[in-house]
Amino acid sequence: MEENKEINKKEAKPNMKQIKFILKKSEELEKKHSLASFLCVLYVSEQLNDYVKNNYNDTEAKNLLLNCVEKAEQIRPTFDSLDYSKLADLCKQLFLAADKNDRTEEITNKTIHMFFTAQIFYEILNHFQTLNDDEKKKYLYAKYKTIYIKKCFDNNIKPEPGSPKPEREKDQSEAESYEEMSINQENKKEDIQKDQSNEEQMWIKNDIWGEEENYLLFPKNEDSNLLFNNTDNNKIG
Repeated sequence: MEENKEINKKEAKPNMKQIKFILKKSEELEKKHSLASFLCVLYVSEQLNDYVKNNYNDTEAKNLLLNCVEKAEQIRPTFDSLDYSKLADLCKQLFLAADKNDRTEEITNKTIHMFFTAQIFYEILNHFQTLNDDEKKKYLYAKYKTIYIKKCFDNNIKPEPGSPKPEREKDQSEAESYEEMSINQENKKEDIQKDQSNEEQMWIKNDIWGEEENYLLFPKNEDSNLLFNNTDNNKIG
């Protein structure tokens, strides 16, 4: 049974929207965060590899894989070692910037985009090393906020900053787990200011996340492949 699941997983086509999203972020990070940029390319290569082996006629996936492998081979010699702590630091900075935007600015599509970006980068980090407890909490919180804010926009509801309230009684247990996170404490605002770096300020000013995606174009009340169906939570932690 487990063997069949593994075979089906290898045959399933990766989410190409997400793959292209990651490659776009990789390009944006090339100059200032070359190692994180490389790990994005390596992650995409490994995500596509098994699928292409079993679906070699898929020209789009095959060409994307070949381009990523070629790029990774060119970049890899420039690093003496792969220091995953640098990617972990980037994940934290992306999360703190999203959390700060949520708590201190008007919540917009950009807020969704920022939380979604933090979520994806934590998934990339988890691919290379298991997330620690704090990273796992931040990952789950970013994913929850992405879904929560999008649902609010879909239903013309003003989203609340900080930890979302459960919409239904069956959400209570999940919501309680987020309420326990340290990021929901009042002194978190001080932590955000303390942890904020000059580089983070530059990201907010220059928008490292690139052009805003119009998430409102996704079908209302349906799970978007880009936002909801991209993660196997059992892998995290």
